[in-house]
Amino acid sequence: MTNFVGVRLKEERERIGINQKGFAEKIGVVTQTQVKYEKDTRSPNGEYFAKAAKLGIDVQYVITGKRALPDKKLEALAGLLEGLSEQQRQEILASIEEKKLLNKLLKQEQDKAAS
Repeated sequence: MTNFVGVRLKEERERIGINQKGFAEKIGVVTQTQVKYEKDTRSPNGEYFAKAAKLGIDVQYVITGKRALPDKKLEALAGLLEGLSEQQRQEILASIEEKKLLNKLLKQEQDKAAS
């Protein structure tokens, strides 16, 4: 059964505009290895993904099928944060952490209720 990592890897490679041979060279693998990765007959390792990320590959998407925040959204968010004081940034981060904790507790309660 195909896990689609290879399909998404190829999609990402094409998105950044590099052919298989060029991508393989930049990552440091032979072209045949890249072909195998994209056909899901071999799995890349962490070092490969780290190098791919440096080339602009959305590794989160390749592995999970869920996109990381697009660059434009990250740039907009960074711009908003730049205009805030350190205290305001810390309050936002605290709110995010609080929401994560609440989501975790809610999931635990839902799991308890389901069992």
